[in-house]
Amino acid sequence: MEFIGIMAFIIAISNMGLSDKVKKLKADVKKINTSIKVEIEMSKILKALEGKRCTLSVIAKGPVDCEVINVDDEWMEVKQFLKKDQSKIMIIRIEKINDVVY
Repeated sequence: MEFIGIMAFIIAISNMGLSDKVKKLKADVKKINTSIKVEIEMSKILKALEGKRCTLSVIAKGPVDCEVINVDDEWMEVKQFLKKDQSKIMIIRIEKINDVVY
C-alpha cells in the first residue's frame, strides 16, 4: 500500500511542471497562427502589384529591382532586371521579404 502512495507522489511531482509547458506551447501556437495570418495578408497586398515594377528588400539578398509576375499564399514569382537587356526569373518566399517600394 505504501508503494502505491509513493508512486502517486512521484507522478504528482513530475506532472507539476506540465502546466507551464502547456502554456508555453499555447503561446508558440498563437505566434505561429499570427505569423500565418500576416503572410496571407501580405500575399493579398502583393497580389495587387502583379504586372508592376518595384524594388523588394529580400533577407540575405538585399534590394531586388523587379517586375512582379505572379503571387500566391507562400511564393512570389518576379522578373529581376540585371543590366540593360538582361533579366532573370526568381521565385521568392513571401516570408523572406522585408519591404516593398513601388
